[in-house]
Amino acid sequence: VLKKCGLGHKNKLIEKGNIGKYMKLRKKYINFGEKMKRNKINPIFTVINHYRPISDNEKLVERYHGRTPKKGRVDGRDLLVNFLDSLNQSAEFDYETLIVDNASDTIIDEFDIALTHNYISLKDDKFGLTRAWNMAASFGYLNGNDFIVVCNDDITFNSSINNLFDTIEKSGYPSEDTLWGVVSDSGTSYHYSTKLEDGIKDVTDSNNHPVDGGLHGWFYAFHRDYFKKYNIDGKLFDETWKWSGGERFQHNHRLRGGKQCVVLSTLVKHDNGGSWRHNRDGCKL
Repeated sequence: VLKKCGLGHKNKLIEKGNIGKYMKLRKKYINFGEKMKRNKINPIFTVINHYRPISDNEKLVERYHGRTPKKGRVDGRDLLVNFLDSLNQSAEFDYETLIVDNASDTIIDEFDIALTHNYISLKDDKFGLTRAWNMAASFGYLNGNDFIVVCNDDITFNSSINNLFDTIEKSGYPSEDTLWGVVSDSGTSYHYSTKLEDGIKDVTDSNNHPVDGGLHGWFYAFHRDYFKKYNIDGKLFDETWKWSGGERFQHNHRLRGGKQCVVLSTLVKHDNGGSWRHNRDGCKL
């Protein structure tokens, strides 16, 4: 595990003359789980990455996600660099990062990516994508982060990421019960948008959940209190579905009072680089 990456603007100190105003703000934000003023949140952005060079003996699987013979996932590191760079260039707040390397052919070294990020390397992917999600969520909780974001590596951020936590706080939704997603111009269903809008969309009671789940799995954001309430034996995500259909964990969360909402004021680019979903052994002849 490597050092954290703290980026963005430094938060201003609270001056003595503003103590009364600060106490009012503290009371306002208490439902958000904050113990300091809002812009002192300590989020972590976790990213699942996979790199695999072209193989001569790969077979065609799941054409919908763009796999073709001999494709491998040669752009895995490029996607990761773009993810990290776009977040660095866009975020106007401090945050930490975690890379969960899901059984790539090689580990990341300083010649690939600057070693300024927390890093977990999984030796094999027999437990699929969902195990990597669980590693990311557990790390954020144990690391003490108050907000945890679990992402695909094929996301490009822009300045609208600065709206995310502010919109969540203003929504008034309980931090311990709400899972958050965002919109994209390549998203589907309630994740699709080509413009920024104010507010959120509650999709908890929607009849259009993907694979009987809820929010799509390329971006989840949740407060540490959500992890504390909904994890089972340290796992937030149900590993019954290892590669596809992992969104189904949300059905169980809804039965326990969980909500799913989309933040309309944060619009990211999602490239649908889905070939990392598949176990390498299942892709060989």
